[in-house]
Amino acid sequence: MKIYKQYKDEAIAIVTKNPYQLAADIYGIGFLTADKIARNIGIAPDSEFRYRAGIIHCLSEAAEDGHCYLPQSELIESVIKLLTTESHQPTEEAIAIIIKDMALAEDLIRERDEEKTLLCYKPTYFHTEQNLAQLIRQRLEKPVGTDIERVRDWIDRFTASRKIQLSQQQRQAVETAAYSKIMILTGGPGVGKTFTTHTIVSLWKAMGKSIAMAAPTGRAAQRLGEMTEQFAIRNSQL
Repeated sequence: MKIYKQYKDEAIAIVTKNPYQLAADIYGIGFLTADKIARNIGIAPDSEFRYRAGIIHCLSEAAEDGHCYLPQSELIESVIKLLTTESHQPTEEAIAIIIKDMALAEDLIRERDEEKTLLCYKPTYFHTEQNLAQLIRQRLEKPVGTDIERVRDWIDRFTASRKIQLSQQQRQAVETAAYSKIMILTGGPGVGKTFTTHTIVSLWKAMGKSIAMAAPTGRAAQRLGEMTEQFAIRNSQL
């Protein structure tokens, strides 16, 4: 029913010619499902459609792990592993040719890094990364007008009232958050990220700021809300 709603009277023709199009067009149908359909209707395991879909699938899987791109050598390795069957194993050369063709057709974007390594992007990830970098740069060029001495006085009063002491790095993070439009707080377990975040939120409340908090998952949002005493939601709900 999903397939028919997407393609109407062209459904049979599209599925017969290139069932891998389903993975690109229909939510809920991924590469593995499309590959099973392809096998059932006799699509060759070395089909260019299959290779192209496999490349996109591997880049999408990498994105789930937080990667905007893959070096071409890693991408080829992943695609070969994905597409290998009992009767067929793709060669590196064959996958490389398809990647090159996709890049020429702008179905894939390739760039070389400083070490001349070829990096392969899905176009959506490439343009999103470029736009995000530009947005971050613009925001960093316009710091927030903040009375830093007032912020420091507030931090002193807050820590004294709670009978706590911030490390130099924690204090720097709280101050930076007060005058920066974007800040990334990172560090290993036990370094005090949780308390630093709580202090930042408390500072913003004292400054009369409107605060919206979000996290990648429902559980993470719940944890964020608990540690800051501020309601948090999943990113997708923003």
